[in-house]
Amino acid sequence: MLADGGLTGLVDGERAFWGDPVAEFVSPALFGGIEADVDFLAGYGFAFTDADRVRLAAYQAYLYLVMLTERVPRGSTDEGVERLVTRALDTAVAGLR
Repeated sequence: MLADGGLTGLVDGERAFWGDPVAEFVSPALFGGIEADVDFLAGYGFAFTDADRVRLAAYQAYLYLVMLTERVPRGSTDEGVERLVTRALDTAVAGLR
């Protein structure tokens, strides 16, 4: 939580741990590619480099691993969701090569 004479904001620790703006691009394009959203990136004033793409793939892989791991405590048994997340993880890992 952030405070300055009262509550001024909340920090999502799952996304704020790196301090890298590229990490912010994972959730808005979950299971897709943020580079296809030209208007979104223009609003950020951001153009990807090859190094950015590798970092993005690492952040995506991290999130998809968290999603797979959290299935257990959440009691998820939906095999379709598992397949969807696993495919996305495979794609992200391929971006690390």
